[in-house]
Amino acid sequence: QGDHRRRFSCQGERGRWLSRFDPDWGWVAPAVGEDQRLQLWETGSAEQRQAALMQWRALDPGAAREALVQAWASEAPEARVRLLSCLAVGLGPDDEAFLQLALDDPRKEVRVAAQGMLVKLPGSALRRRLQAAAEPLLQLKRPLLGQARLEIVLPESLDKALTRDGVGAAAHPGLGEKAGWLVDLLTATDPRVWSERFETNPRELALIASR
Repeated sequence: QGDHRRRFSCQGERGRWLSRFDPDWGWVAPAVGEDQRLQLWETGSAEQRQAALMQWRALDPGAAREALVQAWASEAPEARVRLLSCLAVGLGPDDEAFLQLALDDPRKEVRVAAQGMLVKLPGSALRRRLQAAAEPLLQLKRPLLGQARLEIVLPESLDKALTRDGVGAAAHPGLGEKAGWLVDLLTATDPRVWSERFETNPRELALIASR
């Protein structure tokens, strides 16, 4: 995002136009003072409230999150989708509890947004759960004769916890259903886990996996 800020620093109108359609560009909306930001958050249009919340997150992530928590129950489903995405700005461990609650939202788009941020949050409980589910599915075999190889076991089924954590939510064209589940689990697992578990450096492990 920092690269984008520098790249478009002299193209404010383009950036502000983009901010109307993509929450990732919300930071380019015109900066406002605290009083005006609060007013926009409370009475502004959907776009103004989103931009105000994103700027608020950049200045004070905790206060912005608490404002969203307080308003959450009264927000329309469409607004919850847009506003939850603002937590990507300044995302940190203190956001985890609220994102966990959002995993049970009736709106699928809200759940997907929460899942995506929890996967990116180092040390989150969701990442630990998915890692625990992924670990038994990969085994490194080192035969006495021949080359080492990775053996992969596809998951047999999904329980409610894995479904809640987003496994199976994304489409994976060209893959079967169970292979897609495996991709979801592996994507959420820190690659360093495999190096430590198999006591193999990342370069060698990548060569073994490519065979």
